[in-house]
Amino acid sequence: MNTAIAPKPIINLSGVTKSFGTTQVLKEINLDVRQGEVLVLIGASGSGKSTVLRIMSGLETADAGEVWVNEVPLHDARRAREIRGHVGMVFQQFNLFPHMTALENVTEAPVRVKGVAPATAGAAARRLLDRVGLADKLGCYPAELSGGQQQRVAIARALVQEPEIILADEPIASLDPRNTQVVMDALQHINRHFGITVICNLHSLDLARKYCDRLVGLAAGRVVFDGAPAALTDRVARDLYGLESADVLGHAARPDFVPGARPGLALAGS
Repeated sequence: MNTAIAPKPIINLSGVTKSFGTTQVLKEINLDVRQGEVLVLIGASGSGKSTVLRIMSGLETADAGEVWVNEVPLHDARRAREIRGHVGMVFQQFNLFPHMTALENVTEAPVRVKGVAPATAGAAARRLLDRVGLADKLGCYPAELSGGQQQRVAIARALVQEPEIILADEPIASLDPRNTQVVMDALQHINRHFGITVICNLHSLDLARKYCDRLVGLAAGRVVFDGAPAALTDRVARDLYGLESADVLGHAARPDFVPGARPGLALAGS
């Protein structure tokens, strides 16, 4: 008998609902994210992927339901700072300060927000920039870096906070294929080497299948798929994306039956 203990949920969403104006974007989302996994959110534009990440990070507040991060309720304002300390955020637009070098962009938050000594923060920033392959770019400004290099600076900036979770919102959307692979390899390395839980939105299903441990599919604000990459057949993907499927599949058709796929993972309510 297998007595292994499953990793504890590091993020829990229970009955989460969110509207913007009269548009309901999320509809009773229930989701557990396990510690140490790479989870990729997939779904058509407008399905609610980015809103889920923004709620996990505390950038948006749910209208209803509960959100727990590392066993701390996100609605507890008294512990908001503690919660944010668990989470690092990487954005599609990089969000680097244009007047600061790569090293200064990574060093700025621990010095200004946490009061870390500049020498200590600088040493940590150098180590992390080396980890993401930018040891020779410390003195470069964002305009002197490629998109992939800027995104790796943003990843180092998130890591310098020593988070337990990295949330990456469409981190490769504006990158070419080579930089896409470099950035995804960096996120995978972070997960494997540091044990940091990584949650990101991706548009390409090929990349999602290659890099993630688990896929969660959203459609019209609901979770409609949750399982291993092998369980996501092209037929299910077409149900998720509709007319967009040709853009996101990007490969020859796969069989609809995949040996070893987990049962019970077909689209709910379809």
